[in-house]
Amino acid sequence: MNFNLNQALPGISPYLFGSHPEVALEVIIDPEAVDDRELFAFIRTSLPSDEVLTKLDRLDHEWWLDAMDRAKGKLCIHVEFSLSLSQ
Repeated sequence: MNFNLNQALPGISPYLFGSHPEVALEVIIDPEAVDDRELFAFIRTSLPSDEVLTKLDRLDHEWWLDAMDRAKGKLCIHVEFSLSLSQ
């Protein structure tokens, strides 16, 4: 079974950001490896770090650990913390 990025983004959204997560995608190429590319999903949030860690743990156990094999090591999920203007 192949990994489908269209399945990945909806898989991420309910765990961290409700219905409208801000996810930036970036392809990183390793200059020292032949034909080695990884897709990084950077999820931006202004939530408190303890809340994000809880949600990331839930994401891992309910979705990502099963989806990771299909991604074949080519998708990495990271969180970026942004400051809220209201803080």
